[in-house]
Amino acid sequence: MYSLLESLRSALQSIRAHTMRSFLTTLGIIIGVASVIAVVSLIQGLSYSITSKFEGLGSNSLTLRSETPFSEAIQGKRNRLTLRDFEAIIHHIDDISDVTPMFQTGGDFGGTIRYRAQSTVSRVLATRRNFQDSRQIYTELGRFITDADDRSRRRVVVIGSKLRENLELPEDPVGEFIELGGEWFKIVGMTETRGDMFGFSQDDYAVIPFGTGMALSDDPLRQDIQISFNVTDVAQIDAVRDRITGLLRQLHKLKPGQPDDFTVETASQLTETFSSVISSVTVVLGGIVGVSLLVGGIG
Repeated sequence: MYSLLESLRSALQSIRAHTMRSFLTTLGIIIGVASVIAVVSLIQGLSYSITSKFEGLGSNSLTLRSETPFSEAIQGKRNRLTLRDFEAIIHHIDDISDVTPMFQTGGDFGGTIRYRAQSTVSRVLATRRNFQDSRQIYTELGRFITDADDRSRRRVVVIGSKLRENLELPEDPVGEFIELGGEWFKIVGMTETRGDMFGFSQDDYAVIPFGTGMALSDDPLRQDIQISFNVTDVAQIDAVRDRITGLLRQLHKLKPGQPDDFTVETASQLTETFSSVISSVTVVLGGIVGVSLLVGGIG
């Protein structure tokens, strides 16, 4: 008991003798603890927000896209998924629905969008009616593109709310005309606002009929597309993925042992990948702040 009181008395004397140093050390510890709490809370909040958006795609949702290894990409090679692949999946794969092709336009067409004196750069996606069900993106005003729009290659467009804002379009832009790559398109709908992800707007885009995009593409036969679809029975998702993998390897004439030139991603895979990254970032940032706290405490 006596030694405890002596230690306490010695500590108080040391604090009084070095008031400013003690204050700064205490302040450093407080800031360090607050920083740890703030960093972890911020990352966990971000993780919840992004994960909920991925889960919104549905556990039965898959996306198929081409993949080119870096060693081939630096040689100028580029793997592609084409309409032939899309048609093969429709005709040979069962237990799937809402099979939707999609590509982002490039070249002379797409990118720069104009409305009167305003212009902006945005994503222009060419797809079909099922896109809204496979990606769960629905219209707030007007309508989405239809099968008739696609077959007739109509110059119609559905825009995101951020694009409406950037072009200073009316609150209800349906019926207005915007210019895409030198072509005039009539706005037939505007999608629901989805907000930002990683500081980038998810509403800054335009959607046109797939047939229209192919007709205006520089090289439609070599257009690289993505294919999204839903599995009717989530219990069959692995079996469906295996069947698609086998079909595409056969179509692309890949030899045994040769890596796939495509990837099949599920919403759950995206969620798991993101969660893994978030966990790593949390450990690193938490460690950095923790070291700072330790140094401050020693000081």
